[in-house]
Amino acid sequence: MVALGENSHGASEIFRMKERLIRHLTTRQEFDQVVFEAGMGEGVFLDNYIRRGIGTAKAAIFGLGMWVWDTHEVLSLVEWMRQRNADGHPIRFWGIDMQMTDMTESLLRMALGKDTTAVQRLDEIGPKLDKVLTYNNEYRAQTDPRLAREIAQGLDAIESRIDPSVPDAHDRAMLRQWITLIRQYLGLGENIYWRDRCMADNLLWL
Repeated sequence: MVALGENSHGASEIFRMKERLIRHLTTRQEFDQVVFEAGMGEGVFLDNYIRRGIGTAKAAIFGLGMWVWDTHEVLSLVEWMRQRNADGHPIRFWGIDMQMTDMTESLLRMALGKDTTAVQRLDEIGPKLDKVLTYNNEYRAQTDPRLAREIAQGLDAIESRIDPSVPDAHDRAMLRQWITLIRQYLGLGENIYWRDRCMADNLLWL
C-alpha cells in the first residue's frame, strides 16, 4: 500500500506528480487498485467506466461529489486507467468515504434484488436517513438518537436476510459493505475522528 497525500487541494503540480507515481506503481510494481478519498458508493460508477467503459469519464468524476477531483489531471489519470484496462491490464478504482448515503442506498436496493421484504425495510429507512443528521454552525454533525436507533434496527432486519437470499459470496460481501457504510454514516456525530477511522476500516476491507 502506498499513500499519496497533498498539502493543497486542486493544485495541478501535485496531481501531475500523483499521476506519474500511480502509472509507475501500476506498470512497474504490479499495483492494481487506486483508492480516492471519495464516497464508496459514488466510486462504483467511476470504476464501471474505468473497467467496462460504461458512461463517460467526466460524468463519473463529477459524480464523486467532491470538487477536489474535478481537475484535468484527474481526468487524464482516469482516461489512462480506462485505456490500461482496455489493453488487458486490470486496474480497479475504489472510494472509501461514507459521508453520503444516496448512492449507497441505491446500490443496496439493487443488490437486494427481488427480496421484497428487505426492500420494504429499506423503503422505511430512506426518509429517516434524510433527517438523522443535522449540522451546527461549525458544521459538526449531530445525530438524532431515536432515528439512528430505528435505522439501525431496519439495517439489522435487512442484514439478517442476506445469507438465504444471496447465493454468491462476493454479492453477500458487497451487501454487507453497503449496510456497513450506512451504519458508519449514522456515527458521524460521534467525534471528529470517526470519519477517518471509518475510511481506514473501509480501506482495510478492500
